[in-house]
Amino acid sequence: MPDGTTAEAATRGTDWAALRNMAEDDIERIAAEDADNPATDESHWSGAPDGLSVVKT
Repeated sequence: MPDGTTAEAATRGTDWAALRNMAEDDIERIAAEDADNPATDESHWSGAPDGLSVVKT
């Protein structure tokens, strides 16, 4: 991984206590820097359905 951690560290799950103690600005910065999960904008969602379709049987 880019920060030097291994995939093994990623499989341990979320450290919720550490996340709760992070400043909102830090969370936003880390999320913005995440190349594996890029932010989306309105154009990305323009073709998405508004809800689930009703299936008649």
